Amino acid sequence: SVLKDGVPIPLVGKAKEILALIVTYRGKEVSNQTIYSTLWENRPYGNDEMVVFFNALRRLRTTLKNEGLDSLLISTKRGQMVNTRMFDCDYYAWIDNNAKNRDRFEGEFLTEYSWAEEKLADLIYNW
Repeated sequence: SVLKDGVPIPLVGKAKEILALIVTYRGKEVSNQTIYSTLWENRPYGNDEMVVFFNALRRLRTTLKNEGLDSLLISTKRGQMVNTRMFDCDYYAWIDNNAKNRDRFEGEFLTEYSWAEEKLADLIYNW
C-alpha cells in the first residue's frame, strides 16, 4: 500500500502494479518494455499492444498528481523510475538489513503479483 500522511492513496489495478514493480527496482530505471512484458506476460509486445500500458501509466500519473506526489514517478525516454528520497519503504529497510523491520517480515511479499515470487525467493534466502 502507498500511504500519504497515514492515509492510503487510491491506486488500483495495473496502475498500482506498475508502481509496485518500479519501486522494487529502488530508483533504477525500468524500461517500458520490461514493465509491459512483466505485467502483461502472455501478450505480444509492440506499439499497438503498449496502449494498455500507457493507459495504466497515465492513470498512475493522474492519481499521484491528484495526491500532490507527481514528482514520485520519473519518466525517461526509455522507461520509469521512482524518486526514492520521497518515501520510506519496508522492502528497502529489509534489504538494507534494518533489524527493526526485519522482525516484521512474515514470509509474504506482494502476493497478488506473480512476478514478485522471484523477489520473495531472494528475501527468504537472505532472511
